[in-house]
Amino acid sequence: MAAAIIVILPMFVVYLLFRKRIMNAISRQGSTIKG
Repeated sequence: MAAAIIVILPMFVVYLLFRKRIMNAISRQGSTIKG
């Protein structure tokens, strides 16, 4: 159980950071990709 948490937690943090960066890139480009 602890091993799974140790593996999943960093991936989750990276995912959140990545999603935030992608959202910022999309909002900067405009609403062309959102549709």
